[in-house]
Amino acid sequence: AHTGWRKLESEWVYLHGDGAVGERGAVAGVKTKLPPHLSLFVLPVPPSDPREAVRASLAILGLAPERLTAPGLAAAYRAALGETDFSLHIAGASGVFKSEFAALLQRHYGRGFDREHLPMSWGSTANANEGVGFAAKDALMVIDDFVPLGSAADRQRQNREADRLLRAQGNRQGRNRMNADLSLREGRAPRCLFVSTGEEIPSGLSLAARLLILDVAKSDIDKVKLTACQHEGAAGLYSEAMSAYLKWLAPRLERVRALAAERKSDLREAERQGGEHPRTPGI
Repeated sequence: AHTGWRKLESEWVYLHGDGAVGERGAVAGVKTKLPPHLSLFVLPVPPSDPREAVRASLAILGLAPERLTAPGLAAAYRAALGETDFSLHIAGASGVFKSEFAALLQRHYGRGFDREHLPMSWGSTANANEGVGFAAKDALMVIDDFVPLGSAADRQRQNREADRLLRAQGNRQGRNRMNADLSLREGRAPRCLFVSTGEEIPSGLSLAARLLILDVAKSDIDKVKLTACQHEGAAGLYSEAMSAYLKWLAPRLERVRALAAERKSDLREAERQGGEHPRTPGI
């Protein structure tokens, strides 16, 4: 009932809405039942020759300045490695194509996703988003349209709910609850990598330190290239690239995870510029 990596006997496989991908491709005999919000999370059989799909995915880098596209595309593939302690937030005014850009990233996990069919929305209840974030293990999940509206109290509530979800991601902790018999029920921390979009940035200095904020200006995203990317995503090339990546990753998952952890400290020190929050270089 979730996506992501599971070890079946001695083999790592990656679960999705139509079964699983392993080192030999599609895995027979695996059935999944995902929450309705993840119904489009379906990966194809890994292509025997993934070069066209990989080139299409990499072409996203040319869609806009690399300060936007490089971390965005990296997040799509980083999410599949497993646990993260940060989220991305794509911020910009209405009409700058931030949701369209986020949908291209989401399409790496299912060709059916687009701007009008994203898995999560800030308009959903906090509990619903928490449940989807828990089920979407080892995956990128777009949570769209953070635009606090209404009275001051309404805006505070919406910022509070965003803080709760993104802070849970950043801290790798869910909210513990009490059962009816007063026994403790462990919280369900998000197990995905959130890519949030919105006209505003969720408030809170310590929350912002758990986000990589990508500011999109009106002229940043090339509309002609966006249309081309949308066609390639709809054709399934992005999800083919992801499926091929997962097939490659399955027999070496533990080794790649260890390598990433080993290199992170060195990379983090090289990224320090002074003046930023201590968590930002790690992101």
